[in-house]
Amino acid sequence: MEQKMIYVGIDWADDHHDIVITDDSAKTLDQFRIDHTCDGFALLHSHIAHYQTSPGLVLVAIETSRGLLLHELLRKGYTVYAINPKAVNRYKDRHMLSKAKSDVLDALSLGHLLRTDRHLFRPLMPLPEDYRLLDRLCGDLRKAVDEKSRILNQVISCSKESYPKALEIFSLNSQIFIEFLKAFPDHDALHACTKKTFLSFRKTSTGHASRPTRKSQRTYYPL
Repeated sequence: MEQKMIYVGIDWADDHHDIVITDDSAKTLDQFRIDHTCDGFALLHSHIAHYQTSPGLVLVAIETSRGLLLHELLRKGYTVYAINPKAVNRYKDRHMLSKAKSDVLDALSLGHLLRTDRHLFRPLMPLPEDYRLLDRLCGDLRKAVDEKSRILNQVISCSKESYPKALEIFSLNSQIFIEFLKAFPDHDALHACTKKTFLSFRKTSTGHASRPTRKSQRTYYPL
């Protein structure tokens, strides 16, 4: 087999990936799709090995810098470049007449971009296992923080529409706020509450240590 450089463009998706393989002749050598599974990864390696068995001569362009597929590519010994999608779009604008959105076209653009402009990008370096785990944990933490913010914004929006008093009494980001909603789920329940009942709730609530808002501190009793 000829020892030539090949370029693999991968259009990444959650459950599948479109792939194009090219070389310095700019000819499309192969075009196929794999599932995001171990069998799909094995199929990818099989297609690549048909054109180049030396991992050092396989250059891969993909539009993500993390994930199981990326780790698999690095583990196999390929040289992998994470390309920003904006760079891919600019390349298509310069070199391709078609403006239609196509996963195969994106994969083809990734391969050709690496073939002509790889000097503009830096290849990814495999991370030690501990760092890879830390990167995954940091990614999970970012997702959790984003999800918490999304839910808090929904609660604020709904409360402003139907139960604004709830936002005036305790900090939204506290356990006692949740206990308060369980004990007094609407205006009627809160209106029927006596001062003695409310003070008892404050004393026995699992969120007793949580501080009320300034307005609640001044009045202590919400009605």
